[in-house]
Formats: sequence, C-alpha cells, structure tokens
Amino acid sequence: MESNDRLYQKKKGGTWYAWLYDAQGDRVYFCTKCKDRRAALQVLRERERTTASPGGAPKDREPHRVEDALNYLLADSSSDRSAATFGMYATKAGHLLRLIGQLDVNELKLDDVQDYINKRLKEVAAPSTVHKELCTLRAALRIACSRGILAVDPKALVPVYRARYTPRRRFLTSDQFGALLAEFDDEERRFMLLTGVMLGARLGELERLEWEHVDLTGGWVLLPGTKTKEALRQVPIPAGLLPELTARSLNPAAIKRGRSVKRTGRVFRPWVNIRRDLKLACERAGVPRVSPNDIRRTFASWLKQAGVESMTVAKLLGHTTSRMVELVYGHLSNTTLQNAVTALPTTFTNATVAGSQWVVKTGSGPETGETHETSRPQQHQGTAVPRDGIEPPTRGFSSARGETKRAD
Repeated sequence: MESNDRLYQKKKGGTWYAWLYDAQGDRVYFCTKCKDRRAALQVLRERERTTASPGGAPKDREPHRVEDALNYLLADSSSDRSAATFGMYATKAGHLLRLIGQLDVNELKLDDVQDYINKRLKEVAAPSTVHKELCTLRAALRIACSRGILAVDPKALVPVYRARYTPRRRFLTSDQFGALLAEFDDEERRFMLLTGVMLGARLGELERLEWEHVDLTGGWVLLPGTKTKEALRQVPIPAGLLPELTARSLNPAAIKRGRSVKRTGRVFRPWVNIRRDLKLACERAGVPRVSPNDIRRTFASWLKQAGVESMTVAKLLGHTTSRMVELVYGHLSNTTLQNAVTALPTTFTNATVAGSQWVVKTGSGPETGETHETSRPQQHQGTAVPRDGIEPPTRGFSSARGETKRAD
C-alpha cells in the first residue's frame, strides 16, 4: 500500500491525518499537523522510518504513562488557559492517576477509558465530575500527541460523554443574607461576604483583590478577572458597601500615630474552608445552603428583580453576553413574577368574560333593545366527522361511500 493512501482529511482544506500499522497489526491513526499534502506525506514516512517495522512501535521508546502525560500538562505545558482551568485540571487528575495512571498512553484503548467511566459512576461520582475528568485526560493526551509521544489521535481514545448540566437556582433574599452574616463572629469574614454579594465577584477575584484596585474617590473597584480576559472589569461601589470599604481602607497602625495612610496589599486573607463554614452558618441561620458562587448568583438575582437589564448584569459579572445571566445567574423571585402580571389589563372595553365564553356587549338595538351575546363558533350540524386517523379531520365536510356532502 502506498503512503499516499494512508493520508486523509477530516474536512476539506484542513489538517492531514495519517495511519499505519503497529507491531501487533493494529491500525494507528495520528495527526501530521500539516495542511500541505507533501509535508504530511513526509511526516508519515518519517514516522514509518522511526518505527521498528513498517507501522510498528517506535524503536527504544520508553513507556510514557498517563501519569507522565498529566504531570506534563500541569507542570511543563505552555498554555494560555487561565489559572482556574489549571486548578480544575489539578483537582480532576487525582482519580485518573488512581485508576489508569500506570497505563502507557500508546497502549491505552477506548475500552480502558470506558471502563474508567463505569468505575467512576459506580463510585457515585457526579456525571459532570466525570465529564471534567475526561476533559483533563483529553488535554493531557492532546499534548502528548503534539510532542510526538502518542501515535494515535486522542479523539479515538476518549469516548464522547455528555453530562446534562442543570443550572442551580439557589440564591438568598436580603433577609436571609442578613441572617447569614449574623452567624459569623469574624468581622473580616462578614466583610468578605458583603463585598462578594455587593460586587458579584468570584471567590478567586475576592482573594486576589488589592487595595490598589479600590478607588474610593471615583467610586469604583477593579476586579482582577480569574477566568477569562473579559473578566477584568470595573464595578461601581454600591452605597451599602462604601462605608465598610472606607472604614477598612485606612491602616490602623498609622491611625494610632496620627496619620491617615491607606492600606496596601490584599484586601482579604484566603478563606480555605469557606464552603464548610458557609454550610454550617446556613444551618444555624435556617437559610438555604449556599456556596460562594450562590452568593454571586444572589447579586445577579437582586439586580434582575430590581428590573436591571440582563446585558448590564452580564457586564457587571464579567460576561461578554447575557446568556449566562438568563440561564444561570439572574433568577426572579415569586414576588417579582406576581408584580409583573399586575401590569396586565383587568378590564376590556365593551367586553366581559362569562364562564368559558366571551360576552360582547353591543348596546341596545334600535328595535329590540336587547344585549346580544356572541359566543364561540358552534360546530356545523350534519354528518359527524371522524376523529381518528393520522391527519386532523376537516370540519364541515365528510365523505361517505365516495360521495362528498356539505353540512348545512
């Protein structure tokens, strides 16, 4: 078989892919990373020359385990992904290391990854968690392929696994949030929660916030985005937060010496056990259990309930579109929905509703002086129309013995 027959494209004008046989006789696919056919052919021939036999495994290749691929992803890969994404990789790599970490990436099969999925589901792992773990594995294998270590396309090793995402609808009312704040004795923790709900900031943004980002004179806070470039944004300081920020912005040691010096450095110290502490505080306060992201959702929900447009809320949250606000963050309360329907008309000119029929008052006639009622159209009398069948029957017409009759 000629080498030209082993090249193919997934889409016209795209990158060339190739395949060959390994030492066990299995067909192996890989990406040449070339859009030029001649260059892709050269890559294929080079791959064939560096194997023990045509289509065989590379000569003297040291095993490259899944663990090695994950370590390279976390420690040595250069990427424009955010720190939050790499944090997710580090968190989700643990179970991959435990179950398939010792497997050689070039011996990894689709069935191995499917067995991993089944084991994780038996361990009662959430489908969304398994999905993120597979994303981590796919990213590590993709880098191994680009380094020439993995000979097969990573897409052929990781099955398609879609987890249904159900957005959480949990947020607090102002009274519930006040009850939650009262459960914290630490003033700095209360201040951190207040700042989060007043600015709609992510937990990572609060932990990275510095006093240099706070402009009390202009009334703005520069939030350091942690997820995307668009997340870096300026948020106006609400009236409910301004006194607290002003009081805490001054250095206490300088005040004792009679000087007014603004603080520097981080506004908050890291809150390591924030989810545990929030859970316990919510239980004591008797309010729904919330997470740091639920505090952010509370910010968006309060704004939506006040009538703020979704795009404005999205900009304050650091989103480029209003889609996430409408689907995830901006929830309306029952009171807001009830107030909304009060805008509907309660009466109609010359018309009332009697039972299930519209009664139209046309006034007194010149002769009878009676009020006429116009009810819903009545069905025509005549031959009954059959109600079964695939297509809906036509009123007023029916066919019997090939003869069409029109109802009176």
